[in-house]
Amino acid sequence: MKICQNCKQYNTDDSVTCKLCGYTFKESDKTQIKRDSTKAKEKNLTLALLLSLIIPGLGNYYQEFKQRFIVEFIVGAILFVSYFFIGEYGLVLYLLWETLILIDTYQCNIVVTEGREIPTFFKMKLDQ
Repeated sequence: MKICQNCKQYNTDDSVTCKLCGYTFKESDKTQIKRDSTKAKEKNLTLALLLSLIIPGLGNYYQEFKQRFIVEFIVGAILFVSYFFIGEYGLVLYLLWETLILIDTYQCNIVVTEGREIPTFFKMKLDQ
């Protein structure tokens, strides 16, 4: 899969121009995403989501995104403890954070299974 140097759009290997911006590929633009396809088949979305629901971020650890797991787990733990100090507002914040983690786990699973580029996490490039 070719990645456009101009707009970062994914294009097929046989593309001559970018389907989004029209950039003409050169011979040196053979940037391919390197993901182990056997590893991609092993990662189950349901299991990853269930793990992230039980322990914040654990689904991303399962998918080998360890830095994301650390950030998600620490913030989740802080928000969970805040429930005991600020009551239901802390619980609401924790549940919102858990929802964001589940969305992130889903997006990371797509990365693993389809070989796409790893998305940023709150504008941070983790697990590159």
